[in-house]
Amino acid sequence: MIAMTGLAGGAGGAMAADHPSIDKDTGSLTVHKLAQPNTQPEHGTGLEDKSIQGDPIDGIEFDVIPLNGIDLKTNAGWTDLEGAVKAVEDGSALPGTITEGTPVKQTTASDGIAKFADLPVGAYKVEEKLTTEQMQKYTGVAPFVVTIPMTHPTDLNKWVYDVHVYPKNDVRSAEKDVKDAAANFMGSSDVVWNVTTSIPGGEATDLYRVTDQLDPKLTYQKATVTIGGKSAEQADYTVKAEGQAFTMELTEAGRAKALEAIKADKDAKVVTTIVTRVNAAGEINNQAMFYPNAASVENGGTPTDIPQTKFGGVKLHKTGQENKPLEGAEFAVYASSTNDFKTATEIIKAKATDQDGSVTFDGLRYSNFADGAAVEKGATGYMYYWLVETKAPTGYELLAEPIQFDVAGQLASATAIEVKNVPAHGGGFLPRTGSTGFYVLIVAGILVAAGGALVAARSARKAD
Repeated sequence: MIAMTGLAGGAGGAMAADHPSIDKDTGSLTVHKLAQPNTQPEHGTGLEDKSIQGDPIDGIEFDVIPLNGIDLKTNAGWTDLEGAVKAVEDGSALPGTITEGTPVKQTTASDGIAKFADLPVGAYKVEEKLTTEQMQKYTGVAPFVVTIPMTHPTDLNKWVYDVHVYPKNDVRSAEKDVKDAAANFMGSSDVVWNVTTSIPGGEATDLYRVTDQLDPKLTYQKATVTIGGKSAEQADYTVKAEGQAFTMELTEAGRAKALEAIKADKDAKVVTTIVTRVNAAGEINNQAMFYPNAASVENGGTPTDIPQTKFGGVKLHKTGQENKPLEGAEFAVYASSTNDFKTATEIIKAKATDQDGSVTFDGLRYSNFADGAAVEKGATGYMYYWLVETKAPTGYELLAEPIQFDVAGQLASATAIEVKNVPAHGGGFLPRTGSTGFYVLIVAGILVAAGGALVAARSARKAD
């Protein structure tokens, strides 16, 4: 951490045996608050460093708290300081007779600076006070100790009375998206959720966790993790999925890899991929939470956005002559990502219409909604559906071609597709072997044959 390491170095330098006396009674502290600074020096110097660049963060409160009982104008005071620094870093009680005084509060301005002027010579505990909303966006800085003055980092016989510190805030980011463009029917298609989270820089964190309370309409299948774009090994993370509660945590090895990734690439991320199946139709929302360190578990994690996947249904109503319902017609559902039935595959096997002539198919992904966003017909992600009649009711013809349809809502609100069947042979009939018509033809044939024979016999007699 920029501020803490620099301050520890400053305190050590000030304890050198030969140094000029502290000859001033006051100094100042300037806090520079930057998001993701471009450089992260191992030790702060106490001097203003314009090479450290980053996006200024305004509205962050800092409390500068005097540590009473430490007299920095004496060597004994600097010795006492060591115990106080350790206590602040550990979060333990201050040693001996050292106590906290009344805090001086400042909030960073638009340039990310909070300046504390006219501070009496002494040791101070500096605390960052993030609001709940700020905690969801930034990884806070642990309390640290600063002294007024500090030993100059290069001119070791000089004191720095106007101290500058650069406590770094890592910007927390947690994004979630859904990939379902290839899905069509619940239960047989994967719906994939990607949770992309930032990596704190500077030092390995003591915890790195992603949680997701899956919607009851989702069934967990499996999960994978990448760190800085590389597949994580099993030793790098743990996954716990109990009911709808999902938790991924990086192990110590995984957190070390994450630190190496952010050092190599300031934009490196951890991606947790959760594979699910839809078990019930509906417009399904899902949100994850990100905890970059142990403190964030208590102070509040960072929520992701809330992507959606949408599965609905279709109704069909089958009628015959005089619009009477037809029972027993069987239909299957086919789907394709292209508007060509030749590329379609069967996704729901044939179901028969009931006595009311109705049949329903539920759990189909919306045609016009894919990967968490609306899509136009003809665009990538649009899903095309067809109803295919596989068996006609008795006395009726099969439909000559599939019926194309779209899914754009829930089954309960869907308008039924009206399908009318025509009677077999167009309502007429063909002669059948053994029918009256057939025998009439036979008799007529016999009579014609008999008549011909009679005419032939008479002709023969005349010839004689």
